[in-house]
Amino acid sequence: MRIYTCEAEHIRDDETEHAKESKLKRNQENYRKIVRELIEPLKSQFPWSIELFVKSDSDGIFHARYLETQHAIINVERGFDMFKPNGSFKRNFFTLHTEASSHLKECRNLPDANVSGVS
Repeated sequence: MRIYTCEAEHIRDDETEHAKESKLKRNQENYRKIVRELIEPLKSQFPWSIELFVKSDSDGIFHARYLETQHAIINVERGFDMFKPNGSFKRNFFTLHTEASSHLKECRNLPDANVSGVS
């Protein structure tokens, strides 16, 4: 299983060093949260390999969320955060979206984000 996402905040070349460092720190915190709250629980419950890819998305193409299988692509309108703080479900729509394959390929081919702090 492969999970692709983008960094929480894109770091632009023309930003101040302070702004870059601040965004990098938040991106690293978000990365650790994804690993802790999603990847590690999935790995502990399922026997297959789970890989996380964090991409840099300077053009903002990586907004919608999709679930792609061998036979279908499903658009999850509001993303995978499906619960309200009280535990009830948020309203969400799932749409079969097989035409998105070229868009998803474009997202997978974005450059890797710098979430480790090492360029």
